[in-house]
Amino acid sequence: MDTQTILSTDAARGMQRKHSKLIRDLDRVRSMLPPDLATRLLVREDVTGRGGKAIRAYRLPRRALALLFMGEAGRVAVTWAAGMME
Repeated sequence: MDTQTILSTDAARGMQRKHSKLIRDLDRVRSMLPPDLATRLLVREDVTGRGGKAIRAYRLPRRALALLFMGEAGRVAVTWAAGMME
């Protein structure tokens, strides 16, 4: 079982991307996945941002990191890649 995770805020920082754009891509990918798989791979977590404001983030298991690069991929590619993660 994969127990190592990363927050989408940390992933965005490491990828030198705006977190809001990464969330947009993850939301798009999530909409293409079967609901049970999306729930397992993309766990929503509210974190405190600048100024104490709560921001939406996802906690991603290591095996789901490939989903970060699939923002422009189509439904078939996303579903195939996610299926390989199970």
